[in-house]
Amino acid sequence: MSHAPEEPFPIIRHPAPGTRTPILVSVPHYGTQPLPHITRDHYGEPRFETFAYGFADTFARDLYGDLHEHGATVLATPFSRMFVDVNRRRDDFEHHDGEVRSRRGVVRTHTMRDVPIFARPLGLADLEQRCQALSGPY
Repeated sequence: MSHAPEEPFPIIRHPAPGTRTPILVSVPHYGTQPLPHITRDHYGEPRFETFAYGFADTFARDLYGDLHEHGATVLATPFSRMFVDVNRRRDDFEHHDGEVRSRRGVVRTHTMRDVPIFARPLGLADLEQRCQALSGPY
């Protein structure tokens, strides 16, 4: 599977000098990319590799991605909210015996039918590391 060209994290697009307005557009569900260290082997089933695309807001990139050309500053993430949803509370997940379980929270570890997405469970320390790297402490 080919991925879109890697974009920096976070994505910040500034307007041209002289066109800036006092508007910041935050697009938390912009990205469709997996985290850089995630490979096909990390998923419980090969078809789950496509899930990262399903956890972006459809057309967010098309609707908001070029607002910097109209004076706004755009702030977005290239990564799918499947890995960290920067628009959710940091504690929005369940955990049992140090294992994170989440179908709709700050990360996605299971499908809506409670099937594990990844071959190995996500630990609390791994989740904390993701949250700090992608959404910052809050």
